[in-house]
Amino acid sequence: MNCNKCGKDIGNEAFCPDCGTPAAQNAAPAEAAPAAAANGFDIKKYLPIIGIAAAVLVVLILIISLVGGGGKSKAKSLLKKETKAVLEEDVEAYIETLPEFMIEYYEDNYGKKDYEDYLEDDLSETVEYLEDEYGKDVKVSYSIIESRKMTDDEIDDVEDSIKYI
Repeated sequence: MNCNKCGKDIGNEAFCPDCGTPAAQNAAPAEAAPAAAANGFDIKKYLPIIGIAAAVLVVLILIISLVGGGGKSKAKSLLKKETKAVLEEDVEAYIETLPEFMIEYYEDNYGKKDYEDYLEDDLSETVEYLEDEYGKDVKVSYSIIESRKMTDDEIDDVEDSIKYI
């Protein structure tokens, strides 16, 4: 089977290895596949990655919040605040949910002045992806099934893994 977006042969893969389009989207013919590839950078090819990164970030922040004390109720409160901030594309509220080492990471990688612009773009792309996949007025639900205190080594491992996302 060929990818309808970029035309590459994807065989039986779940995603196109070249542009990342899910195989399910390759079942119907795409009219503008050559034009999309010819335009150069195509943000839509990165939307699944952005969505996955956002989901991973939510889980990691949940883990970190459990560690910070307050247990399940603090984690649930933080996760609710972060989810609302993402869906409303509220960068300031989103930053308030981030642990200090994440803010330092963004400042180091994007500059103290530019990281908020980066996050604003990231939140916007995440919401666009969710709306494309699930329709307008996306509703997100979650439940915390289990919580436990993490060791200092586990916290260090989580921080290290976030720095390499």
